[in-house]
Parts: sequence; C-alpha cells; structure tokens
Amino acid sequence: ADEINRTPPKTQAALLQAMQEHEVTAGGETLKLSEPFFVLATQN
Repeated sequence: ADEINRTPPKTQAALLQAMQEHEVTAGGETLKLSEPFFVLATQN
C-alpha cells in the first residue's frame, strides 16, 4: 500500500505491536528493536 492508512488491518496491528513492545518476531525468532524506534510514514 502506498499510504499507511491503506495497509491491511493485520499489518497495522503488527506495526502498532512492534511500536508498543519494541520487538518483532520473524521466522520464529524474536528480535529486539532499538530505542528509540522510529516509524516514518507519509500520506498524500
């Protein structure tokens, strides 16, 4: 999706979870995100 508000709800939920918990799980492996964790998004 070219705009963050048009991403599927599952993607939005995963992004919010990553922002809250400062970690992501990919391929069964949990990885810590650096703090601060930044999300840059644009909307037309």
